[in-house]
Formats: sequence, C-alpha cells, structure tokens
Amino acid sequence: GWYLGGAADNTAFNRGLNDLIFGEIKTAVQAAGQEYFFLGYAGMGWAAQETVILAGAPSILRNPRRHYVCRTLAIDWRARLPQGCAVARIDADLLARPGLDVPDHIRSWMRSNWGSAEDFFAHGFGFAALHEDAIVSWSLADCVSQGQAEIGIHTQPDYRRHGLATITAAAAVEHALGSGLEAVGWHCNEDNAGSIGVAEAVGFTLERGYHHAYFLFDPVLHRAEEAYLARRENAHA
Repeated sequence: GWYLGGAADNTAFNRGLNDLIFGEIKTAVQAAGQEYFFLGYAGMGWAAQETVILAGAPSILRNPRRHYVCRTLAIDWRARLPQGCAVARIDADLLARPGLDVPDHIRSWMRSNWGSAEDFFAHGFGFAALHEDAIVSWSLADCVSQGQAEIGIHTQPDYRRHGLATITAAAAVEHALGSGLEAVGWHCNEDNAGSIGVAEAVGFTLERGYHHAYFLFDPVLHRAEEAYLARRENAHA
C-alpha cells in the first residue's frame, strides 16, 4: 500500500502520481504476483483528489479500517499461558535454535518492514509463542518512530482460539512500554472481529476509524471484488 501526506491541492503532483501508479507501480505490483493497489492518506483534502490520482481505475473501493493505541497493558499474559507453551523474544538466537520450526512468514515480515533481519534485530522487537518445537504465534513491530511503535500479530491456524494471539501481543506491548516507548499502535479491518477482540483484550483503545481507497489493476478481478463486497454488504444488511 501507499500513503499520502502533505498538501493535496497540487495538480501537477497528482497527475504525475497517476502516471506513476499506472506505470511503474502497476508493473512492480503485477511482477510480484499481485493486483491490489491500496491508498491511504492524512487529511480530508486528499479525498477530493482521488478521481485525479486514481483516474483509470475501474472504480474506487473502500476498505474500512480501525486504528487502536495502547498506553497501558490491561492483562497479565503470564497467568494466561497454556500448559506446554512458552513465550520468547524473537532474536537471532531464537531463529537459529536447532530443530525449531520457524514459519517463513516471520522472516518475510522482517524483510518487508525493516529491509533485513539484521535491521529488525537492531531496531525492532517481536515475541513468539512456542509449542513443542514450533513457533505458533508471533507479534512483530512493523515500525518504531518518535517514541511509538506499530505491531502486528499472526497465529498458525491450528493454534487459533486458544488465547495465544492475546498473550503474544501482550508480551510485545509489555516490552515496548517497558523499553520507554509511549504508545503502541494496532491497525485492522473493520470486519476482523478476531483482531479487534485481541486488541481490546490487551488494552488497546480505539483511536479512530478510517479507510483505504483501493482497486485491482486487472478489471476482471476488480469486478469480482466488487461482487464480493456487494454480497458481504447484503449479508450484513
């Protein structure tokens, strides 16, 4: 995804951004085997420029999102840890532990958000729930800046609904706040009840609602996405 800040009323920039989206960015996105283009922005002025910036899109879709912030941990995660499970900080020693099953998602998350595992170890943080010889749930910092951090969470499908996401996220928040950070952020989709439940159980409070404007470069896939959204909206009507 991409994020816009600053002044929105720059016609030359907005038209140039449109050329970039449907040229270089489209080529890179499709070369990576993807079709989605997500756009977020600060300030309502950008909403009025969407038709210029995204001219050529089949239509502009909306992805409702929530932004939570935690400044005080609400639970004792150690008291919730299931028997046979452990929590450990994700560092080079843990990932090099002989016989430990480390999901590829962890390393790819480090690369996509930090550039390399080395940069993550130097500047980020993360915690994992372990069961037997496998990492089954993990929470990693997406970024750290100006006394704040953003974290994400993922749990292997077979280990969901056991409270491990809450425990792992709480361990990450505890570390962040105990290391001098003032706040930890959390983003999720409006319809992601599981993520919302974990965030609120840990002690995150809703800061704001927002949305991503998005579309798919392939018009056939875009129309399929429109149909999916319409069916979902009717199901919740």
